Amino acid sequence: MSMTYEAVLEDINRSWRFGSKLGLSRMQALMERLGNPQAGLSYIHVAGTNGKGSTVTYLATILALSGRRVGTYTSPYMERFTDRIRILDGPAAVLRRREDPAEGEISQAAVARLYSQVSQAVTEMLAAGQEHATQFEMITAMAFLYYREQKCDTVVLEVGLGGRLDATNIITCPEVAVITALGYDHMKQLGNTMWEIAAEKAAIIKEGCRRAFLYDPDQASATAGDSFAVRQVIWDRCEQEKVALTVVSAADVHLLEREWGQQVFSLYGYPETFVTHLNGNYQLLNAALAVKAAVAYAPELTTSRAVYDGIQMARWPGRMDILSRRPLFVADGAHNPQAAAALRQTLTELSRAVPVVFILAVMKDKAYAQMLSLLLTDTPYQVAAVICTTPEQNPRALPPPILAEAAAAALGPEAVAPVAIADLAEAIQTGLDLAQHCGAMLLAAGSLYLVSDIKLRYDKMIAAKNA
Repeated sequence: MSMTYEAVLEDINRSWRFGSKLGLSRMQALMERLGNPQAGLSYIHVAGTNGKGSTVTYLATILALSGRRVGTYTSPYMERFTDRIRILDGPAAVLRRREDPAEGEISQAAVARLYSQVSQAVTEMLAAGQEHATQFEMITAMAFLYYREQKCDTVVLEVGLGGRLDATNIITCPEVAVITALGYDHMKQLGNTMWEIAAEKAAIIKEGCRRAFLYDPDQASATAGDSFAVRQVIWDRCEQEKVALTVVSAADVHLLEREWGQQVFSLYGYPETFVTHLNGNYQLLNAALAVKAAVAYAPELTTSRAVYDGIQMARWPGRMDILSRRPLFVADGAHNPQAAAALRQTLTELSRAVPVVFILAVMKDKAYAQMLSLLLTDTPYQVAAVICTTPEQNPRALPPPILAEAAAAALGPEAVAPVAIADLAEAIQTGLDLAQHCGAMLLAAGSLYLVSDIKLRYDKMIAAKNA
């Protein structure tokens, strides 16, 4: 039975009730009923705690510029549900995406048609006494159907949660495996130690994989012990699966210039300089990781302009994303302590004595006290104000009054008290007014869900103002 796009979104939202349950048995049963659409495609598989989406978009842009038809799978969506399933079909698509953020996204009609197939397969599973697939498994199944139908040359596949038991790990073996920066997140599902977390991520590395790449754990880890654990676990997995490992080190990259909206850097072994328009010091290593992984996947890229142009032309919303220049309004999806620490460092380097007005929202299952401490306690930049809000209609969100109490504790008694504003449009307008009044920059952070909703709300506010 065919569904409308609107009905699909309603069904996807309802399927939250099946939870986020790791395990491949449901996915295996679903794939078999759909004819194993994941088989026969060529993959680069990307796992990690932070930086997955940025690395995916760098890789996809490089490979598309080389003439390939490249599918990407990312989560959660940033502006529209359809943006998590995308195909960049060659250089022309990359150029079009610079003007149109929706370029290459799966169409609403395709979502409706393919999700109907997936829903029918789930109905058959239930009739056979099998467990209902989760929301993420159903969306992933739809993506595999789409990539097979569209005959992608390459699929750059982002892990949803962990790696070992994630629905994307239904693929037999990627051509290249990439592990981005590892940190503490989703510990209830993945474990309380870096040994356990790294082991879950490492499981995407399988015998037959050409090469594995790892983001320098010395740059990602809070302690030397965690860095050692990551290196040891990933190295052991590669030895076990007979896969060569490259650690992309901070020594490989050298920053030449940094400002809001542009970073210029050199990469060891490459004669020309690279430019990325993605903000954040961690983007240099993400870009280096993508360049090396792309060349391992397609060795002819070693001397190609595509690696340089791919880094420069990559676009990825929600990560140190500049929404306006006057006032400077930046949205960042930092949603765990590691990302908050990276955000603090970027603000330290780039705020340049300009005060910061924060709009914050977090999920209640995150380590938000630690995140707030990193962003608000004893900061080298001036915190002018803190507005605590919530993403719209998200049951996982921490209520703004509770977040405001936690933010006040992080700021200390001498600071201006945070305010709780549940209405997101009001929170944005208050932040803009305060930033204008204080000569400050405005920064929204704490959750990708917040960033997604803020981008949509802010765009509507701008459109209404210009109407």
